[in-house]
Amino acid sequence: MSAPLPSTAASSSPAGWRRHAWVAVLAVGVGLFLAVERTLVATQNPNLVPTAILLGAAVVPAAFVTFISGRRLQYAVGGVAVAASAFLGGVIGLVVAGSVEFDVQRDLGACR
Repeated sequence: MSAPLPSTAASSSPAGWRRHAWVAVLAVGVGLFLAVERTLVATQNPNLVPTAILLGAAVVPAAFVTFISGRRLQYAVGGVAVAASAFLGGVIGLVVAGSVEFDVQRDLGACR
């Protein structure tokens, strides 16, 4: 009697699927973003703008977190440090984007 051969396909095992789950997160996120964007353009409904902004800002970070999670890397960073850096990065990004946007509008003559 011979023992069955182990499967060599990485995607058929649960660990293999987890390793490539970021692709599914990215694909679903991009699909949702495109659906919201097309609906926004077709209906001209300004209530959909925050949804488009939220999806656009969250899809790539969510895919990156899923990518890192699937790698099973050894790291010792606590959840508080991750949350604090995400919060500070968001605040700094918001302030810089607002400043640059105001400067561009002023330079182009939109702010009079």
